[in-house]
Amino acid sequence: MFEIYGFAPSLAVSGEQSSASAQYAQFIEVIYPEDVPMVEAALQRVIAKKSDGSMEFRLELPDGSTNYISVVERAVLDEHDNVARVIGVNMDVTERKITEAARRIENRPVVHPSDHYFSGRIVHSQCDHQHGSQHEASRRSRRRGNAAGNALPARSQM
Repeated sequence: MFEIYGFAPSLAVSGEQSSASAQYAQFIEVIYPEDVPMVEAALQRVIAKKSDGSMEFRLELPDGSTNYISVVERAVLDEHDNVARVIGVNMDVTERKITEAARRIENRPVVHPSDHYFSGRIVHSQCDHQHGSQHEASRRSRRRGNAAGNALPARSQM
């Protein structure tokens, strides 16, 4: 985990801060600021429900690079059924995210400027569906090769 997050395995603990809280502070510090609320909420959900969870989030490493992390975590309970700690597996999924993004770009349909030419609203006229309107029947008639454009009998009369 320490290597993934870019910090040393042994943390110097000063004053009253415990090792766990120092690790948590350092952990939160490297998470993208926009992702911190989601990460903290997911962790609190695991603790409150005394269960397990999973999430993906981004890290902003000291060298300026971005890594994507997938975490599966589980609450460990003590003999009184209280959460003693949360354990989990952290996986660097940066390569997978890069590959997924490249595939999305490759599979994106080619959009021609003329595809966006018509941006108006389409309004459908209402017609009498039971007997058909004269206009609609006339249009269908012309499509079928009836030069006169006479209305065809309604389907119920056929």
